[in-house]
Amino acid sequence: MPDSQGFPDSNSMFTCLIEYADLVEALRDGPRRKQALVDRLGVSPETVYRRTRDLRDAGLLERTQSGYALTNLGRLYAREYDSVQTFARRLHEARDLLEHFATDELPPRAVFRNADITTVEQYAPDRPSRWVERAIRRTRRFRGLLPVLPRRLADALGASRSSETRTDVILDADVADHYRADTDFAETFDRESAGLYLTDEQIPYGILLVDCENGDDTTLALTVYDEQGVLRGVVVNDDRSAVSWGERRYERYRAEATPAGS
Repeated sequence: MPDSQGFPDSNSMFTCLIEYADLVEALRDGPRRKQALVDRLGVSPETVYRRTRDLRDAGLLERTQSGYALTNLGRLYAREYDSVQTFARRLHEARDLLEHFATDELPPRAVFRNADITTVEQYAPDRPSRWVERAIRRTRRFRGLLPVLPRRLADALGASRSSETRTDVILDADVADHYRADTDFAETFDRESAGLYLTDEQIPYGILLVDCENGDDTTLALTVYDEQGVLRGVVVNDDRSAVSWGERRYERYRAEATPAGS
């Protein structure tokens, strides 16, 4: 639908971009003449004419002395289309994990945008656990909000007590009770560089905040569990917006949690 000045609306422009994505991609590096587009796309001259006409009518394309070229509007729309495509690919990778979230507990899209996603696979069911284990063993500072405590994760935390790693963990109080008689678990947090906090609040997913060895950057790892408490996948993102969300979420639980032993 055109606006009051006769231009298509934003939805129509975006639809046009999607339909003619191959033509837009061919113009990313600069203008091209009609025959060059015919050869590049492997379509008829009539098809190129129709597509360029539609893109010109949408204000996304113009004719120049060097051939067809994207307008500034077209370039900006194309960048946004790239962003949407990237986000869609990440959601597709995470599609099985998303089924384990309650609808009202879905993390913001910043957590998934540009994320690396590791999931359970048929012949590699421990891939997410191995990622978490390696991350804990390599970090200088670890902050965790954990609804469950898988054995491998507990072992990795135990191994960290022989290093200078700062470890702070918020656990479901019932999970902590289960480990209370475990000597290794008790020793993990029986040191100045470790803190254990208990919460009675429901924890819908795990949040791991892992500082790099050089101490300059923090990575967010969102750990997703099924109804049996089995780790199904890890969504890893070091973008500042994703990390900031994870830190705010962690600190909210931390403010209400009770230090173990108090």
